Amino acid sequence: EYQNMGTTVVLVFFRDKRVYVAGIGDSRAYRLRESNLERLTKDHSLADALGEAGTIRMEDVAQHKFKHVLYLYLGSKEARDGPDPKEIRNLEVRPGDRFLLASDGLTGVVSDELIADVLKREEDPQRAANRLIELALEYHSKDNVTCVVIHVD
Repeated sequence: EYQNMGTTVVLVFFRDKRVYVAGIGDSRAYRLRESNLERLTKDHSLADALGEAGTIRMEDVAQHKFKHVLYLYLGSKEARDGPDPKEIRNLEVRPGDRFLLASDGLTGVVSDELIADVLKREEDPQRAANRLIELALEYHSKDNVTCVVIHVD
């Protein structure tokens, strides 16, 4: 009964003032640097693929009926070898950087602007994560809400 199940994954690995970022599925990684929020991973949904191909407008992706239909996820045979090496980000890390790893239960309902605001204002990473989860639940997220916030000193 549990055949063909899968999950998403997003990860960061810090080493020597660098961070390596990868993801499979629709969990995301973000970096807040100097008040600018940057999405570091791409979603592997059919809607995102249609947007990238130009079949639908990018502004329609978030509300598309295939937004939660994944073509790549951990457990699919296409993901057997892990993330596509071309999608692994290798970035410089600076003091003050703030990273967010989150499931789509958060990013699917809380806007990037609100996420950035919480990450900017909250000095404690655990309190920031708690506040983001509270917001997702206030906005009636229909999916699991998971996140980790990392501050770089």
